[in-house]
Amino acid sequence: RADNAPNKGNNLYVGNISSTTKPEDLKKLFSKYGEVSNCQIMYDPHTGKFRGFGFIAFEENNSADKAREQLQGYELDGKKITIEKVYININDVLIIIIY
Repeated sequence: RADNAPNKGNNLYVGNISSTTKPEDLKKLFSKYGEVSNCQIMYDPHTGKFRGFGFIAFEENNSADKAREQLQGYELDGKKITIEKVYININDVLIIIIY
């Protein structure tokens, strides 16, 4: 991770999301661990097809850590979600850091 990255650990990548999961469902689940500042489920910009992953941003880093620890492998709408921390580098390129 670059030391000048604007994100210090409060963003999470959420993978293996069901196509039936709505952003408000994801936000409600993660809000149990702290204040969620942003929730996105990703779609292909050209086809509009569901991509199976999204991002959650918390106000506090420790909330992201707690959510990741507690929800890793959680079954949501019939699929076990995976969660990893995400850092954004200076060029706004997403880098998924697994640790």
